[in-house]
Amino acid sequence: MPLEPPAPRALTPWGHVWRLVLVLLVSGLTWSTFLPWQWDHARWWLVLDVVLGLVSLVLVHRRREHPVPVATAVVLMGLVSASSAGPGLLALVSLATRRRWREVLPVALLSLVVNTVRDTLNPGTDDTWATTAALTLLATVVTVVVGLALGSRHDLWPALRGRLAAVTPTTEPDEPSSAPPLTRWGHAWRLVVVLAISGIAWATYAEWQWRNDPWWLTLDVALGLTALVLMQWRRRRPLMVAVVITLFGVVSASSGGPATLVLVSLATRRRWREIVPVGLLSVVAGAVLATLNPATDESWWFNTIATLVIVGLTVGWGLYIGSRRELLATLRTQLATAEREQTMRVAQARTAERSRIAREMHDVLAHRISMVAMHAGALSYRTDLPAEEVRRTTTLIQQSAHEALVDLREVLGVLREDEPSADERPQPTMEDIPTLVEEARSTGSHVDFDNRLVGAELPVGLGRTTYRIVQEALTNARKHAPHTRVDVRVAGGPDEGVVITVTNPLQVGTRTLRTPPSGLGLIGLSERASLAGGTLDCRRTDREFTVEATLPWPA
Repeated sequence: MPLEPPAPRALTPWGHVWRLVLVLLVSGLTWSTFLPWQWDHARWWLVLDVVLGLVSLVLVHRRREHPVPVATAVVLMGLVSASSAGPGLLALVSLATRRRWREVLPVALLSLVVNTVRDTLNPGTDDTWATTAALTLLATVVTVVVGLALGSRHDLWPALRGRLAAVTPTTEPDEPSSAPPLTRWGHAWRLVVVLAISGIAWATYAEWQWRNDPWWLTLDVALGLTALVLMQWRRRRPLMVAVVITLFGVVSASSGGPATLVLVSLATRRRWREIVPVGLLSVVAGAVLATLNPATDESWWFNTIATLVIVGLTVGWGLYIGSRRELLATLRTQLATAEREQTMRVAQARTAERSRIAREMHDVLAHRISMVAMHAGALSYRTDLPAEEVRRTTTLIQQSAHEALVDLREVLGVLREDEPSADERPQPTMEDIPTLVEEARSTGSHVDFDNRLVGAELPVGLGRTTYRIVQEALTNARKHAPHTRVDVRVAGGPDEGVVITVTNPLQVGTRTLRTPPSGLGLIGLSERASLAGGTLDCRRTDREFTVEATLPWPA
């Protein structure tokens, strides 16, 4: 619990209005059990009750500046003033929002004792003190719990608002999701339900109005038709339309259907600052209309309870519809987001796969084509070669070109597949390096290979990376320094990893035929070494060029 309670948000004019309505309603319901006896037997108590009620109503406006003194004073006034019950309720809720138990508990106990004593001594009822104490305890506990919940909401709402704003900065966090557009069938069945509710509600009034009060009949029908028209704007102006149609219900039973529909529509927005006042207004309007019904003789308590149950069910149904709409909208958003993410993942996987295939293509073809270029270049300026040497060289060119075509066909075949298979791709290992060296020697290159690996057998992935690095280093040496001595050394073990060193002297003089440089070989090697978790170092001195790669041994 924080040392300092969060500062409550500033109240809007609408916030002041609905709190005042709620306070007056609670005070009116509590005072109604004292008023008849006070009027008949103790007019002085009646005047004192009203005066203390008005004083408490004024004091409760200072509940935020001085919460404990105001709450204590207003609760103590409730000992002799039933009309101060509403301000006492509001003061206790406001105090509980601070969530300071050393303040809440004493005032709550004081409120429990004061209300129990006052209601037990009420001459207008004959309830026992046990019943009164139980009801007062329940009301006090509910009041404190509501205040604590509101205080937690005041504390968490700024952080929640900030997080929602960071996720959706263009959307107001507490803005309810817009209702889906209505189809013709949606309009039709809603109109049928509205007319049915209005007909059932008006049935108990229509006959008496027709026989005894035609003016009331005319007014009832006129207001009912007006409500049918006004309810078409329930989505554009929900609060205004709901308040106006609910007020119609004080004298018009035929407007019960539209009032029910607009209350459900308002509840789907799930804004309690709108639902609670309109719901209470609906209870009051329905109870007044039912009490004034000359065709029945039910008590006003029964009418109030029945109306409260109907309004509660209506609001509950609206809240359910609003939650269901938000759930469906959230699911649609999540589905669209998942589809976009899946599309992005597929695109990224394809791009990564094509990048790997491009590296494979470069490693494979650069080696083959460099051999073809070197032998073809030798034939172009060596006219003194014997026929047997020319035949052997052309055979090597043909064989290298054929192997290049085979490798190209394999790589392109993988590229054409929607789901490439790793088995279709050339996968050389460490054991293929001697063959690669012999192949380079057959072209006239001077290559010395020294394998100093000790310990366990080289893993497949590490062996493939080692092969590609040696292959690209030999290709670079053949392109930039042909006919020079190339030293290849692979050393290391499970403890220190693998160290690959390829060294060749620099080319002396110039050549008439050069293989076009691409600049991608060393970049590809660096990327391969980085993907394997190692490093690649290229050093050039005055006499030689060295490529050294260090690769970690997989755990």
